[in-house]
Amino acid sequence: MEAEEFNQLYAERIKSLRHYIRSIRDDDLRQEAYIGIYQALKDDINGTDNYLITRAKWNQGVALRKGRSVDNGFYRRDEIE
Repeated sequence: MEAEEFNQLYAERIKSLRHYIRSIRDDDLRQEAYIGIYQALKDDINGTDNYLITRAKWNQGVALRKGRSVDNGFYRRDEIE
């Protein structure tokens, strides 16, 4: 799958998860959820909504427990779109 197709798939899948994303009050955790969903789609493009939400929650938990966040330099910037 090419990058454009993948980004289009990501945009479509995010629309179906808006109810979950909007429920996250903290901006940093919302950002981590987006990254978790993106990484989950990379692993399984046919993943269910529940799978994507679970991966988003895992990503948020790692950011909270270990302090690994986009904003503190843990991620390389070229890996994030």
